[in-house]
Amino acid sequence: MVDIKSALESGGRTIGYLTWYDCENAHVTPPELKNLFHKFNFDDKYFPKSIKPKNAFQKACRFAMNETGTSSDTRRSIVRIIVDGISKIVYGIVDLDVNQKAESISPDFSDKVWLDKDNWSVSYEHGHPTSKRIQAVYNRLCGEYTTRDISRMIVESVDKMCCVSLRDAGVVYFIPEAFRDDLHALQNVVNNIGQCNMRVYALGDKNGNTSGIENAAKSQIASSVENMKKKIADLKQSIVDGALKGKSAENSIEVRIRDFKELKNKCKILADALKIRAENLEGELDEVSKLIKRELTDVAA
Repeated sequence: MVDIKSALESGGRTIGYLTWYDCENAHVTPPELKNLFHKFNFDDKYFPKSIKPKNAFQKACRFAMNETGTSSDTRRSIVRIIVDGISKIVYGIVDLDVNQKAESISPDFSDKVWLDKDNWSVSYEHGHPTSKRIQAVYNRLCGEYTTRDISRMIVESVDKMCCVSLRDAGVVYFIPEAFRDDLHALQNVVNNIGQCNMRVYALGDKNGNTSGIENAAKSQIASSVENMKKKIADLKQSIVDGALKGKSAENSIEVRIRDFKELKNKCKILADALKIRAENLEGELDEVSKLIKRELTDVAA
């Protein structure tokens, strides 16, 4: 466990930054978020992916149905899929008594609501309240990023900055000095969304207060190495079993090689920041490299 207070009070060479955040009432549209990125010179590579329309529609259907399920009325509505076709995904709205089991009913649809795959819009047939709610939730999900989306963007961004998680729940992160500009840009973006508050504090290496961070870095690298070894072994077995052939096998190998290079780069950045002997972080990667060359390349050939 890292002593945050003593680490923040340490002086000497700046090796990186400690950061943590909280997010509330974060609602921002993609254009608004893009403007914040450009205003604070935050690289577009960190821009979050929008929710896929199909996922948004299915999520809206579940959300609307759960809302009716919490009603104190004796009636409720359930949503059942009718067809997932080439051009549309259609759900039916069924009204039933709360004491009636949904599994036992024969569908008598009060309304139909669908996602048009040509223009990714949601429409309905009769205007049932649940259908209208589905449409409203869908439009909101596709039209803005919410608190959960912004939190996910922060976590994905610091992960790309070679972060070291200093709490089991991933609440506090160490970011190497090499990502100073990106981290401060992220902080400015986040602190201009809703009631979000991201804190960033410079961390020095005086008095050996970074030992906890070094240990956390080594532990997380070792865990990543073991996970990578398992993925390589699983991939090798899939190739041997004939589950992956030709181009798919080549692509899978390329993904493992890319992941290996990213992990090796993270090792170097952390070694430079923390002044850990590179061998301490990279030693096991030699074995991973040999596994890639020996086990996968030979099998694919």
